Amino acid sequence: MIAQVYYHKLYLSELQRDIPSGLSPEDSISIANEYINSWIKEQLILHEAEKNLSIKEKNFDKQLDNYRNTLLVNKYYEKLTSDTAVFKVSQKEMN
Repeated sequence: MIAQVYYHKLYLSELQRDIPSGLSPEDSISIANEYINSWIKEQLILHEAEKNLSIKEKNFDKQLDNYRNTLLVNKYYEKLTSDTAVFKVSQKEMN
């Protein structure tokens, strides 16, 4: 564990996963420090939000369902349109 905010913990494995390889030691340290500081700030803000918002204000079930459905539909359209051979139209059909 490299950082902890309340009951949330940040582990080295998470940090390593999100930092690109092949950087100079200085760049790696700089990016790691920025990542850790951002993570800490986010956890502090999330903690305050959880503490200060009502249950009703924190209920995003309908919005999450809508967002998930939108993502699914978009992924399906991507899959359908990835094979451009299916969408070839002849000159006759265009006329």
